[in-house]
Parts: sequence; C-alpha cells; structure tokens
Amino acid sequence: MSAAASRLSARKPDMAVPQQQAAIDELDKIWDAVIPFHPLLAKDLADQTAIARTLNPTAVDDKPPESPSNEKTADEQPMLEIADNDFLKLAETQERTLKRTRLLVPKAEAELQQLANAPAPNPPANEAKLEDGPAQPPQVDPEQAKAGFRKAIELAPQAVEQQESTAAALKKKDRLTAAQHAEAARKNLEEIQQAQPKKQSAGSTKERRRQVAGQERGPKERRTETRRQEAG
Repeated sequence: MSAAASRLSARKPDMAVPQQQAAIDELDKIWDAVIPFHPLLAKDLADQTAIARTLNPTAVDDKPPESPSNEKTADEQPMLEIADNDFLKLAETQERTLKRTRLLVPKAEAELQQLANAPAPNPPANEAKLEDGPAQPPQVDPEQAKAGFRKAIELAPQAVEQQESTAAALKKKDRLTAAQHAEAARKNLEEIQQAQPKKQSAGSTKERRRQVAGQERGPKERRTETRRQEAG
C-alpha cells in the first residue's frame, strides 16, 4: 500500500493500480482465512445472486409474474446489452466468488470436527434453574448444525462446477450459457443456506425454561403459580 501511495502522490496513477490490486488481494486472502463458515456462505450467496441477476434480471423467482395478455411478460422483455469490458469484470467477480465457494467444504469440515469434539450440552433440567438468571445467547441444535454443514459438503462442489462454467462462458461472452450456470450455482448456495439451523430466540428459550420448570413443580405449586399470574 505504501508503494501505491507514493505512486499516487507522484501523480502516477497508472503505475499505482497494480500495487493497489496486490494489496487488495492480500487483504482478501486474510479475510478468507479468518472468516467463519456462515458469514462466508452469506457473502458467497449474495455475490452469486448479484452475478446471476446481472446476467438475467428477469430471473427473480421460479414463477414469472402474472400480466395482462396484451402486455409482454418479464421473460419476453429484451435484456440490456452487456459491454465487452463488463463481461471481463463479471468474469473476475465470478472467479473471486468461486475462490470463496471452494472454502466452504474445508470450513464446514472444520466446524463438524469442532462439534464432534465439543462437550455434550447440559440437560434441560439445568436450564430450569436459570429461570431468573441473565438472558442466555441464542442456542443452536447441534444435530441441525451438523446437518447444515453436511449439506454444504454435499452441494458446494456442485456450486463450484457451475461457477467454473459461468466464468468460462463469460470469458467467451456467451451470456445465455453463463446465465444458466450462474443461476444453477446460486440455487446450490441457496439450498445450503436454507439447510442451516435458525438460532433460537431468547424469548423462546425463556418460554422453554418455564415449561421445564413447570413440569418439575408439583400440582400444588403449579396451581399457586397460575393464581399468582391471574392476580397479576
């Protein structure tokens, strides 16, 4: 970066560009190495969606919108032309996204290994004793988390293949083929995202604790608690 800054201060921007790009590439490598699985997947899906929508803006969902018979549907509307330079930029963006997609499998495998080595969670009875304690962070079912990582290990290689085909088609300026592969890759990543477990909110966790606590109390205690709530 310092070399690029000196070039810019000397008013030599053309010579500074390669050095700036090299600095960006190094920062990308650091970011790729430290980012956890789920933020990586979210970034990957967002960028792949942007590529797919640039190539085919009408592919918003699987069903085309309804329209009167005397008007053209979205699929019939002509798409804007893509300039030659834009094809090259899209190809570069796809290759960067491809590099991140290749990281999904090793990161998912590492997460699975951590889950396998993690201690067993405390039984629900212990949660009931924390009824009046501080709010706990949202919890994730370990088995659901494992299933989500396995889905990534299964589908990420398919997304990689589709992204490789997208980049190759973009270099040939074959928009139709690139759009098809880009959308297929997006759907692979979307399926991985949908397989990830949703974190349990603090409210639902507290309610579950109350239910467990109520099961542990005797009938007389539960009646007393009910009367107290009604009186309140």
